[in-house]
Amino acid sequence: MNQQRIIAWLCILLLQALLASACVAADQMPRDVSQKEVKQYWRPAQEDMAPKMPPLVRAVFELVDKHGRVVLDYEVTINEKGVPVDFKFKSITPAHVDPKPFIASVMFYRYRPTPQNSARRPVRVHGPKPYFIPKK
Repeated sequence: MNQQRIIAWLCILLLQALLASACVAADQMPRDVSQKEVKQYWRPAQEDMAPKMPPLVRAVFELVDKHGRVVLDYEVTINEKGVPVDFKFKSITPAHVDPKPFIASVMFYRYRPTPQNSARRPVRVHGPKPYFIPKK
């Protein structure tokens, strides 16, 4: 009888440990957010970016100037360090524009958490992002 109680007690402890680890793992899963919602979790951190913008990223300005407005539809995860990872390209409009400079631009950025995201929760950003030069 005593042995059954010990086994039952060990099973309960094992179950609690499994549930606790599942909760911790679920907490670190990236939260799906839109382009607008990402501002609630992460802000651009210029101090963490390279001091000089690579030529491929600078090409974005020329392409936007040439085409007026370019829309990149993609998904990317901003991890707990504020670094974009796991980029997934969906589409670009106009379709004939080379997406490589825009992808490089997304991956160039670094982020710092907002005060609401002090736990540095990773996010999965999705949806179209327009690139344009505002008219005066």
